[in-house]
Amino acid sequence: MRTCRQIGELQGDLTSPNGVYIFISPDRMLNQEFALFFAESLLCKTHTACGVCDNCVRIKLGKHPDLIQYDKPALLVADANEIVDRSYDTPVFSEYKIFLIHNADNLNEQAQNKLLKTLEEPNKSSIFLLTTSAEYKMLPTILSRGKKVYLQLDKCIDSEFEFGKTITSLTQEMNSKSADYQTLLNKANSFISALDDKANLPSVCASLNIAPKDRLAFVQALYEQMKLRMQDNVTALTNLTAIFDKTIKRITSNVNFNYCIDCLFLDLQKEN
Repeated sequence: MRTCRQIGELQGDLTSPNGVYIFISPDRMLNQEFALFFAESLLCKTHTACGVCDNCVRIKLGKHPDLIQYDKPALLVADANEIVDRSYDTPVFSEYKIFLIHNADNLNEQAQNKLLKTLEEPNKSSIFLLTTSAEYKMLPTILSRGKKVYLQLDKCIDSEFEFGKTITSLTQEMNSKSADYQTLLNKANSFISALDDKANLPSVCASLNIAPKDRLAFVQALYEQMKLRMQDNVTALTNLTAIFDKTIKRITSNVNFNYCIDCLFLDLQKEN
């Protein structure tokens, strides 16, 4: 079992949670494990995922009525309708009823639109946890409704002993380390500056030096920054999404990463 030291960043949320959280990383399993750990921490009587209180035991057994999980290869309008309807149910054992939607990018556009109103104004006793490894597939309106948490693989821990660390100690460890995602954002902004300056393609791509484990996260960071520039231009945003969708497919199909970035640079130059 893995979790992530970034749970420390959400320490205050455990006693005063938002209605919607979106956990993002290229690693689907990490997203699932972190979101489940956060859900357990929210429902735990001590907010530490202690593993021994009644609520934690129910979660471990998969029998907690206040934790409802959705994990399907395709999530349709019928699923969204069910989530909306159940969000008005009263919690049974806890203060909150938590809806954990794994791989929320599997929600089709109609299903995302169906959820939108509920995510805008969630029931006070309902909390929605969404995970995604493909942020670019989610509607901007959905992404804007939640607190986004970008998970970092270097902050994962594997042992059961460390998994049970208190939130306080995790916070201390989190504060002692720099944020790798910020480094990727800086590289993404450098990439965008090169686009603006119409820089030479080989020099730009050669300077990136993205580690294999960070490649998808870099592309997601770049997409997020480009999207901010085009948020008022629906046509450009649609084209942008298609370009990044193509890039992600190339990378996940093990196409040479430098070639993927070269193509991405050229495609974005056409749109810029």
